[in-house]
Amino acid sequence: MLDTKLVESDQNHAPEALMLLGTHCSHCPVVLTALAELVKQGVIASLEAINLEKKPDVAERLGVRTVPWVRIGWYELEGLHSKAELQKWAEVAGTSDGDIAYFSEVLAAGQVNKVL
Repeated sequence: MLDTKLVESDQNHAPEALMLLGTHCSHCPVVLTALAELVKQGVIASLEAINLEKKPDVAERLGVRTVPWVRIGWYELEGLHSKAELQKWAEVAGTSDGDIAYFSEVLAAGQVNKVL
């Protein structure tokens, strides 16, 4: 989990977000609502949401195997994340401290290929 005490955020930077979702996914509406609220608040500059049941080629192109899947800046997040978690990642996107936190979390999850 991202420790925001160790991460300085850039208040003037708002990253873009991409969300891939499925029609029958029970977690997707929760994540989509949270991301939409972050756009309204200006934490995220823009949000593109793609329903993979209508555009399955996008999942294949990005190598996505699960939904909800979110990219904030270049950080890729899978599964259910709270609004607070998404906001923390958006606030540190593009910072060296954010990159370190992301690499640490990904490595702790055993996802070495994401780091490479």
